[in-house]
Amino acid sequence: MSTNDLLAVELAADPLGLGLRGTAPVQPPAESAFAQGLRGGMRGAGSQLTATAGGVAEALGFNDAARGLYGTSRDLQAQAQRYTAPITNFRDVHSLGDAWTYATGLAGASLPQTAAALTAGLLTKGRGAGL
Repeated sequence: MSTNDLLAVELAADPLGLGLRGTAPVQPPAESAFAQGLRGGMRGAGSQLTATAGGVAEALGFNDAARGLYGTSRDLQAQAQRYTAPITNFRDVHSLGDAWTYATGLAGASLPQTAAALTAGLLTKGRGAGL
């Protein structure tokens, strides 16, 4: 085996050359309740937007496109239900830590819709607010 072959084998075992061969992989920190809520909220918002696009496509007679959009919407909704904060029901709050987890998860989950509403309001300069 040549020196180049040995170097290739060593780099494959320790690609960064940090001498970390044989060490346990580093586990990423647990995701926060806010991040979990945000992850689910993004999928929920995407589901709503996709369903709306499906309704528009259906109204315009693009039935195949509508079926595909509705299917995507259902998939996103199922994902949103999987990616939720650890505590999603106020009845499950039994301590101050639980209250923090619940509140931050709820904030993360509602952020996508809140941001969309605020953006729409800014872009339209509040037109239609009196409707």
